[in-house]
Amino acid sequence: MKSVLVIIADGSEELEAVTVINLLRRAGISVTVASISNMQIKGARGTNIVADILLKDCIEDTWDMVVLPGGMPGAENLSNSEDLIKILDQRFEKNELIAAICASPAVILNKHGFLGGKKATCHEDFSHQLSKEIFVDAKMVNSENLITADGPGSAIKFSIEIIKTLIGRKESEKIKRLMS
Repeated sequence: MKSVLVIIADGSEELEAVTVINLLRRAGISVTVASISNMQIKGARGTNIVADILLKDCIEDTWDMVVLPGGMPGAENLSNSEDLIKILDQRFEKNELIAAICASPAVILNKHGFLGGKKATCHEDFSHQLSKEIFVDAKMVNSENLITADGPGSAIKFSIEIIKTLIGRKESEKIKRLMS
């Protein structure tokens, strides 16, 4: 069974986090939700989300992919997490799968040098933070080991692409049909 770590913080965009969690679990992918600070976080729109574990308690674990929801100030809070940066550094070094949506491609990945010249997209409010060589004006971009999307409106498409990347087109099409 494939495994994914979804990392959240106070201010994470609820729609992005919950959509990824829900659709991946529907596809039979094991999802662990880790918070950088408290077991319960308050999302960007005030919705409470309860994590499965604290990030500091699972740093040495392995996953097939790490997913970073956006939202503000959630992306900033994630970007300031030394534990998250350690995980991303290890994944980047090994060219392992990372997915980020909304503000996270710019505020986390670009800020800490994890885009590595790969093509990416993000929410339009943060697109100026990505160089012209990296930024793609698209809803979703899959570039090598990196999947990025532009925001909450693309959360389903983003999740379907993660499923396709992890377990194949057939299962992603099945989940896509369930969502229409």
